[in-house]
Amino acid sequence: MFWNYYLSVLSFVLFCAGCKSDQNADLIITNANLYAVDTIYQGATAIAVKDGIIISIGSDDEIRKLAGKDAKEINGQGNFVMPGFIE
Repeated sequence: MFWNYYLSVLSFVLFCAGCKSDQNADLIITNANLYAVDTIYQGATAIAVKDGIIISIGSDDEIRKLAGKDAKEINGQGNFVMPGFIE
């Protein structure tokens, strides 16, 4: 019984180690006033975008950590930003 548990945990750890995702954003928008419907994101000032999809919302410092080396940074200058709508 112990070995089954040990093997299951080991398999899970090895599986998770191989699941590293590429979270390098190609566009970040910082210093913005974000519209966030979810209360978790209220107070957020930055957005990270990869391939046209928002991958993260947070503070300027948190989002800058996700920027790839060739990422474009747009200063929102405190302006209002909200996600686009798809028709």
